[in-house]
Amino acid sequence: MSLQQVPGGPTQADIAQFSSHPEGNGVSGKYATVNEPKQAKPNEYPVVPFAPDSYDTIASIKQNIGADANKDFGQKWMVPFTDADAAYLLRQQEQLKNANYDRWLWQRYDLTDPAQSWMFQQIAPEQYEKRKALIMYEQNLATRYAMLRLYGPKNQEDLMLQFLVETKQIELPAGPVWDPERWMANQSGFATVAAYKEGGSTTWRKRYTAGLFSPLKPPNENQTGQMPQKDNRADAWGSNSKLPGQTYAGSKEWNEPYKYYGKDPEWANQYNEKYTAGGFGFGNSAAKATKPQKYP
Repeated sequence: MSLQQVPGGPTQADIAQFSSHPEGNGVSGKYATVNEPKQAKPNEYPVVPFAPDSYDTIASIKQNIGADANKDFGQKWMVPFTDADAAYLLRQQEQLKNANYDRWLWQRYDLTDPAQSWMFQQIAPEQYEKRKALIMYEQNLATRYAMLRLYGPKNQEDLMLQFLVETKQIELPAGPVWDPERWMANQSGFATVAAYKEGGSTTWRKRYTAGLFSPLKPPNENQTGQMPQKDNRADAWGSNSKLPGQTYAGSKEWNEPYKYYGKDPEWANQYNEKYTAGGFGFGNSAAKATKPQKYP
């Protein structure tokens, strides 16, 4: 099943841009050092402990529609537990075990000792390769966005990068990547490294576990596009003034997804005779006295 292709409507390629985690969303906000701020050494670089799973959003929907306090769907549903669900849970357990192993591993060697640091690199080079990949990604992301501000958008990819940054679907590196302590302090919203080490444990844990269950969610008001700068419309950096008329969770235009899913359809209220969604349709024993009026 897929969206219908209609003249002037969105194409499959348009929708595909947002049907899975967009570029950067698998990384943004989901990297942290394996050790808490107080324990992390000055040269300990972050990594992504938990990768988002393609089944995260499906699991979230199934969880919501089967919940007793279900508010997003028309009614509580009986949700089957399938092999795909079992495989998903197993993948999450494996991720937890791997993350625990990584934390244990980084306690075995003292990074402040050159000999031990060198030994660790020889024994477990994969640990360093993962961190190197994240460093290169973040550096490249910062360079791409800097070029976007310098030259302006040159193609659709540039425009998409500008949109994803504005709507906080991509998190730019907020500190110098060459200084992991300052990088993570800035990324976590702390003015100094000392403040981060003292009070950053809760923020660190949120970032550390952010990828463990990461379903796609509707945007909130802070994740909408911005108006161009009045005095510098050529700058890709937005004005922090929200673009009016956008749809997000809680906006006037917002209609909660699946709000009527499982309820009587809205058009059923146009008829005098009762409609039931249980397969009987019109003319069931609950109401037969009046013929349904013609729907205009």
